[in-house]
Amino acid sequence: MFGFTVLFQVELGPRVDFLSTMTEAGDYVCKFVLLGDFRNFYDDLWEHTSSFDGLKEQVYLSIFIIFGFLLVNNVILAIVAIALSKYMEEARGDPTLFQVPQPLPLRPEVVNMHVEVRA
Repeated sequence: MFGFTVLFQVELGPRVDFLSTMTEAGDYVCKFVLLGDFRNFYDDLWEHTSSFDGLKEQVYLSIFIIFGFLLVNNVILAIVAIALSKYMEEARGDPTLFQVPQPLPLRPEVVNMHVEVRA
């Protein structure tokens, strides 16, 4: 995130506060994805970003970047889940894989040890 902030500060100049724009975009993405609030998503975003003075493109770019991160994370999680399921399928036939080790038997001299208490 910090790299994107620095990149856009250099590209667009100091008048752009990319971090706050990214935060606003993140709020809308969370509202869209987590809450499932699909009603008037773009209209609400368009009205809300009118205070950015022509930076609507940057807000949409921020949303695109956040959705990109979500997509990449989901792809990585899917690959891990597929690999884990393949491993579990192979491990299903191996009875020793998840076997709990049994404790070692005690040596005979420990078992036959007597303790004498004298008063």
